[in-house]
Parts: sequence; C-alpha cells; structure tokens
Amino acid sequence: MAYMDDFCCVHHGLTQEESYEQYASVLRVLEDLGLEDKASKRQPPALRLEILGFLVDTVGQTVTVTSARCERLMAEIDAFLADSGADVGRRDLASLVGQLQWVAQIAQGGQLHLRQCYRARDDFGTEVGPSMREQWGRGVRVRRTAG
Repeated sequence: MAYMDDFCCVHHGLTQEESYEQYASVLRVLEDLGLEDKASKRQPPALRLEILGFLVDTVGQTVTVTSARCERLMAEIDAFLADSGADVGRRDLASLVGQLQWVAQIAQGGQLHLRQCYRARDDFGTEVGPSMREQWGRGVRVRRTAG
C-alpha cells in the first residue's frame, strides 16, 4: 500500500469558477485512482493558504510564519532563556534548534544565523549553563509583523 501526504496544486491565471472546477477535477482523479483523502483536511482554492505553519500569499508573493506558530516559538525561546536556574539537556537545545531551523527555511540567510546554535548543539556536553543562555539571549533579535 502506498501513502501520499500533504500535496498542493497551483494554477495561475484562473478565475474563481475555473479554480473550483480544477479543484473538483483533482478530487475526481484521486477518487478514480482509488486514493482516499480526509475530507476535513481539504483546503479549497484560495489566494492565501496556511501550509504546515506557514502562510503562503499568492497575491503578495510571500511566505510568512503564522501568528500562532510565531507565538509558540517565541514562548519556547522565552522559556529556554528564562530557565537560568535549571540545567537544560542537549535534547532541550536540539528541540529548540529544530524549531528554529523549520522557520529558518523562509528567512533570508536563516540557516546562516543558526550556525552558532548548531555549533552549541554539536559541541554540547550534557548541560547548558546559565551563562551560555545569557549570551544567546543578548544576541536574539526578533522582528514581528502583523499577520
């Protein structure tokens, strides 16, 4: 048995009516091929679409992080930096770096800005001390936009 997960069809220059006709056509093809989808996960044609925590805007030609995902990430960063009295394990650091890496996909130079985080994760002994978190906290700059 084969599985397919999360796919997107993009059509340029179609009217709203034509877009919905294409959408229905894709659903018919999937059905004809015997592929089942979850109706609750379907997203009909739109100019703005949320995909895996990113907001894709076809009019503005932008991809941004959703407000909800941004708030969750900021809370994780704040919690990590505020945990100055507790020991943090390598797994905690790796988890935070992984979340930052996901968002860095759409940030210009995002991967480059994570270089120190990768180095800290890879050079990690068993714990991150408060002084390291304070040092990281001084270098953190976040720009939030309305969205």
